[in-house]
Amino acid sequence: MNPQTAKKNLKVQAIGMDERKSAVFRMAFKMYSKRQFTLLEKGDTAPADLAVADLDSPDALAQVQAFAQAHPAVPILCTSVEPSSTQPWPVLRKPIRMETLFPALESLLSPSATTETRQAQPAPAPDSTAVV
Repeated sequence: MNPQTAKKNLKVQAIGMDERKSAVFRMAFKMYSKRQFTLLEKGDTAPADLAVADLDSPDALAQVQAFAQAHPAVPILCTSVEPSSTQPWPVLRKPIRMETLFPALESLLSPSATTETRQAQPAPAPDSTAVV
């Protein structure tokens, strides 16, 4: 069993996000009631349980590769306007909606999660519940 599966408070490392995007994720995490997600602040030394990377930001790919190399056991969820199938991490297409964000994060915690089940999501229909 994945140790994060049983945890109720999961620490999430943001990669390639500016303060505005980080604030939006913090707000979304506060609204989710099934499990508590906490976005780690810059300089926080607590170990991350998950990471969320914005691949559309400058140098994001290099940052997520460095993070993955330093923390190989930490699952990573990427976000992008134009997802690529060439990287090894699951990608959510922007704009991110709460209906797709939390199932994607939960799937990373699943002991049976595989690359096949974590492929890029189709573009969501325009909706007022967009997170990012």
